[in-house]
Amino acid sequence: MTRYEKMHPDKVLRCLNIAHRLLSQALLHPLEPDPYHRVRASTKALTTGLLEVPGGEELLLAARWYPTTFNHQKYFVFDREEEHSLEVLKAVGDCVEKALELAERRAEREEAEKASQRNQKEYLEEVQRKIEEDKQARKARFRYAAIRPDRG
Repeated sequence: MTRYEKMHPDKVLRCLNIAHRLLSQALLHPLEPDPYHRVRASTKALTTGLLEVPGGEELLLAARWYPTTFNHQKYFVFDREEEHSLEVLKAVGDCVEKALELAERRAEREEAEKASQRNQKEYLEEVQRKIEEDKQARKARFRYAAIRPDRG
């Protein structure tokens, strides 16, 4: 079991979506370092999405996004000057894309299971309600029969 199977699927999806967007933008704009090759580490998307999930920072490092400080703030900067950095970025991006597809399928499957459980619960509640109504109707008929004089 991977460490992500116990995490809420929405959190994993958010992390992967952010990573995918970040890596895709860097690949789409390989010669434009700003704003596509640098992201402030304190942005909400990173702090509550990518970096919140275990392994999020490691994913950035694997994709050749390195932490640096600029104007007293931490940034992650894509090092496109490093040998084979675009190929590595593409490979990590492909892995993230596949992981995103798997996470989306998992989320859909879990949602379908929850819906099925809700439907089963609603069905059981309906059956129990009908049983209770039937019991009440039988009691009422029994009481009516008990107080009704015989016509015999």
